[in-house]
Amino acid sequence: MKHVINLLQELSGYLAGIQNTIEKMVDELGGNVPEGQLSFDDALKEPEKKEKPKITLEQVRAVLAEKSRAGKTSDVKELITRYGASKLSEVKEEDYEAILEEVSKWEDDENA
Repeated sequence: MKHVINLLQELSGYLAGIQNTIEKMVDELGGNVPEGQLSFDDALKEPEKKEKPKITLEQVRAVLAEKSRAGKTSDVKELITRYGASKLSEVKEEDYEAILEEVSKWEDDENA
């Protein structure tokens, strides 16, 4: 137990040293952060979430055309129908990502 107490006291000394170093750095900077560097508060903020790039009809069409040429024409037609459309141009834009995810699973099935 005495060993643990000694280690904690030693750790406390290290932490005090770190605190002193940080305080000196803040004093030297005068509380101002040089341009181009993050302040401590900025570093703690959550990073901004970037929006996913918008998937276009042309991108979906290219992927589905490739699958169709690879012999999956009936699968492509069935997929489009499941999304309430009789042709790709009738598929809702918000469904594009789900369609591409589903098609990517076809590739996983092929490689299994």
